[in-house]
Amino acid sequence: MRLRPVVVTFGLALALVGCSKDSKTPTAPSNPTAPSTPTAPTIQSLRITAPSSLEAGKTAQLTAATVMSDASSVTVSPSSVQWQSSNTVVAAISASGLLTALQAGIVDVRGTYQQWTSNAATVTVTTPPPPWTKSGVGNDVFDMPTSVSRVRIVGTYTAYCSNFIVRIGGRLTVNEILGTCPVGIGPRYEGVHLTSGDVTEITNSSGVSWSFTEVR
Repeated sequence: MRLRPVVVTFGLALALVGCSKDSKTPTAPSNPTAPSTPTAPTIQSLRITAPSSLEAGKTAQLTAATVMSDASSVTVSPSSVQWQSSNTVVAAISASGLLTALQAGIVDVRGTYQQWTSNAATVTVTTPPPPWTKSGVGNDVFDMPTSVSRVRIVGTYTAYCSNFIVRIGGRLTVNEILGTCPVGIGPRYEGVHLTSGDVTEITNSSGVSWSFTEVR
């Protein structure tokens, strides 16, 4: 009896099944979106600060700051700003932003930094009040204004001899003998003294004519 060869086809069938068109190819995971870099704030305008009023003869420092796009502000060095005064007769401004009041009037102040120019700040220059003064004869007690930082004291006595004693705030300020007597300094005393004002007492000074005048 003659045997016939048997053909085994299992492996091929399995291979064909593995290559079926219904199989899915795995996909690589997607990369997360990188965070965006925040945008740096930019200058939107320039703002300056100036006093609304200033006495003639006094000074004030002007300041400036940039207003940024995020609503913040950044201080600018006054020397980096170009300052303008609408009337340099009334008030002048130095390169460092120091405002000097010269005479009574109204002036507009502006500043320019890079390409930004501020709005005008209006400054009224006022006439200062006259210096404080007080005069009298003999002993007295009065209040000297605390705004007085220097005072000129004059005492006069033309008779033979008298003390001239002045205390300011309890501190002995003047202690002299006036008149024509040989122990005195003569008929007149005059001196300028530093002070911060306070109760002023003139004692043991009968007959002495005196005056106190603020020195600016």
